[in-house]
Amino acid sequence: MNKRLLFFILMIVLMIITLPQVVNSLDKFKMNNLKNKAIQIAINADKYFLEENKLDGYNLIDNIECVKIVNLNNKYNCHIVNDNGLAVIELQLNRFICIGTQYNMNCAKNNKNTEKNAANFIIGLCSDSCKEGITDDNGLFKDEHGDYRYAGSNPNNYALFNGEIWRVIGVFDKRIKLIRNDSLGNFPFDKGISHTNIWNLSDISLALNGDYLINTKWNELHLSSDSQKIIGDAVWYLSGYDSVDGNRDNIYRLERFNVYDKWIGKVGLMYISDYLYASDDCYNSKYKCEQSNWLFDENFQWTISPYSKHIGYTWVIDSNGDIKNSYGVDNSFSIRPALYLLPSVHVTGSGTVTSPFQFDI
Repeated sequence: MNKRLLFFILMIVLMIITLPQVVNSLDKFKMNNLKNKAIQIAINADKYFLEENKLDGYNLIDNIECVKIVNLNNKYNCHIVNDNGLAVIELQLNRFICIGTQYNMNCAKNNKNTEKNAANFIIGLCSDSCKEGITDDNGLFKDEHGDYRYAGSNPNNYALFNGEIWRVIGVFDKRIKLIRNDSLGNFPFDKGISHTNIWNLSDISLALNGDYLINTKWNELHLSSDSQKIIGDAVWYLSGYDSVDGNRDNIYRLERFNVYDKWIGKVGLMYISDYLYASDDCYNSKYKCEQSNWLFDENFQWTISPYSKHIGYTWVIDSNGDIKNSYGVDNSFSIRPALYLLPSVHVTGSGTVTSPFQFDI
């Protein structure tokens, strides 16, 4: 064989062997540079929060504010969340992304063509114990109906959605169900002439599926147009019942007992069964649900579940974590909207406070 041809073939083989290593080294170099930048942003943002007393609680700073705080070049895509005084950074440059705090920053490739389907990703987090119905280290378990849910006092189900912190209730028929971490405020369930506990006829349903979606302001809050692109209509089950003394499986079945009692729409509230499944302490009792239950928040909370014996009453969770039916729909209680994402959404993040799930198409 011609020596030049042999040399040429050997060089090609060598390039094929070494090219992935070179690319990998280059990627690591780029990620390390981005990580150093992200850590510096986090340090400066923590100082900014401390000195300027900015952004109490969970609030989002967009790229413009990032530039103001840290003199960041506009080629970066930057978001900052203040988690009780600690800056949580998401910094993206081209195909690379870093998410975390100055003390724990994680970086990786973020190619569009390698994005993970959100529902499949969360299902994939389910460990062997989770698949057996035992809550795992992430707070995830598979229930008796084949759905995947989060339980415990503080599971890794945080999501940054609509510029706010939401939580993942679970995955149902390949769709992720979210609930807002904080209440929109206290409102009557229905204060109209009918005083009804029928969800789709209630004042709060009309508000959440009307002004909350189409207005730029509703109680100074609304779902942005970008957020609405990744949510969709879902079937909400509205069968009522007169007792929650049975276990969570029974309540789940009662909510779906009458096939005609259902509504198709975008924004609802949690079910009583969602609350029961969120803690093992609730399994066989309507009491002690506040123990190790991430859905408990020390406020009276409306649920979507109607009380079957009186149209003017619906099931509520009281400030002690007990489930009650003794409050009329004209009372003003906490509203935490719940909704379902589209099956096609992708996800980044791990669900922790410092690396919340983030969704897009």
